[in-house]
Amino acid sequence: MQKDNEISPESIKILLKKLAKKRRISGDTVHLLAELAFYTAAFLATASKSFSEEDKSEFIRNGDIKRVFEVLGIEGVYDETYDEFIKKLEYIK
Repeated sequence: MQKDNEISPESIKILLKKLAKKRRISGDTVHLLAELAFYTAAFLATASKSFSEEDKSEFIRNGDIKRVFEVLGIEGVYDETYDEFIKKLEYIK
């Protein structure tokens, strides 16, 4: 069962739909698009190579996604955007 504060393919789809409804490009739109790109890339990387292999978990944890950001050397982006990104997910659910 997915928790409200978890990133999933469904939550990313919801944000993409929200983005598609915007008529004009604004700073907020660009910011949302950048967040979607980072989180989608991190989710896909995590899904394709399980970072939870040590405990045989099949779940993708937010900590696993953060590790992808760290491997890419952009953990600051994760730290700066995670709380705001989760608030957006909770707002649109």
